[in-house]
Amino acid sequence: MRKIEPERPNVIWKYDFWFLAEVIKIKEGPVYGRTFRSVEKVIGRDSDGRLIMKETVNRNSLIPSPVKVTYYELEDGEFQSLLDAAIERGTLSESERRRWTEKAASPFVKSWNINIDTVIFENGRYELGQKDSVPYLRTGGKLITLSCSPYEPMLYIRDENDIVTTVRHAFEPAKVFESFSKGETVTSYTGRTYSPEDFCRLVEYNAGKGNCSIEKAETAFDR
Repeated sequence: MRKIEPERPNVIWKYDFWFLAEVIKIKEGPVYGRTFRSVEKVIGRDSDGRLIMKETVNRNSLIPSPVKVTYYELEDGEFQSLLDAAIERGTLSESERRRWTEKAASPFVKSWNINIDTVIFENGRYELGQKDSVPYLRTGGKLITLSCSPYEPMLYIRDENDIVTTVRHAFEPAKVFESFSKGETVTSYTGRTYSPEDFCRLVEYNAGKGNCSIEKAETAFDR
């Protein structure tokens, strides 16, 4: 187990906690006014795909208040030992053990980074990507930009004339791009499955058409 210094310690595991390996509670001080510390060990991956243990020392075991966070890179044998120990303590089931073992052995896919400029999909007709943190679609010499409200969600399609179309119960572009970057499809509120080309077709057809529901927007596929 090797101690490491992550480049971005505050966000390195924001979306990739796996399981709580161990919690140790330590009593300190006299009986009256006694304080309690806790040490939490959590397993996951960092942004480069390394197996990592994050060890957090909290000042109070009842109200977490981190005073020290340390990261360790794990070898496969060390990872299995932590799984064994969690099984023995009853904090991990055998089915969960199999799940995490399979995940650790599977090819690593980087988490989607909403801050990078990238092209997610292109086929000669469509270019779907992100520039300056703004999702976009280029087609037929036109630039269409995308945004959303996370509450329904509602997809906002802004065409080259600055006309904004709202598609209700539609997609959140960042989640769509994350799925497409992993080679996955996405599914709409209606149950329709979308490939990247299908998504581009939906956006192109509805740009400048006016506000509508996802059901009406999907008439793009009836032509």
